[in-house]
Amino acid sequence: MSYWTHRVVNMLPNEEEPLYGVFEVFCEDDGKPVGYTEPFTQSDTLEGLRGVLTRMLVAVDLAISMPDGVLKDSDFPVEPGLT
Repeated sequence: MSYWTHRVVNMLPNEEEPLYGVFEVFCEDDGKPVGYTEPFTQSDTLEGLRGVLTRMLVAVDLAISMPDGVLKDSDFPVEPGLT
C-alpha cells in the first residue's frame, strides 16, 4: 500500500552548502519515494498539528542516525509535488 510520510530532503544537493527541509513524501509499496510536497504542513486541530510535528521529528532523527536518511530531489522521478 502506498503511503505518505515525512522525510528530510536536501534541496541543494549540488551546492557546497546544503539546504534541508522537512517534506511530506509519497512512497510506493516498496518504500521508494515518488513525490513530495512543498515544505509546509498544517492541521485543523492542535492534536493533529502535534502529530505532524512528532512525525517531522522522526524524519530529522532518521536523517541524523542513517547515512541515507536524507533524500535528494534527484531521488524522485518527477518535479516537486505530485503530478
